[in-house]
Amino acid sequence: RVELMKSRDEDWFGGYMLPRATLMLKQGFGRLIRSRTDTGMVALLDRRVMTRRYGAAILRSLPPARIIHELPRELDEEFPRLTPPEVDTT
Repeated sequence: RVELMKSRDEDWFGGYMLPRATLMLKQGFGRLIRSRTDTGMVALLDRRVMTRRYGAAILRSLPPARIIHELPRELDEEFPRLTPPEVDTT
């Protein structure tokens, strides 16, 4: 589909890729939070969400949520414990 849009000189990013990525993120967010009592965290580790114009559109499409730019200390300290051990692939 992208190649077809490119051949027609259409906006393949804004017209196809961005809406698709936004929908997939929104669906993932919805799977995490299904009721008012559910809690969870979604980490968007791509800086472009905050630095590019399309990032604001992506964030607006999500349910209301608190945005943080750094992990709270207690979560940051938990990550080494939660990370699975390296798998030896040799």
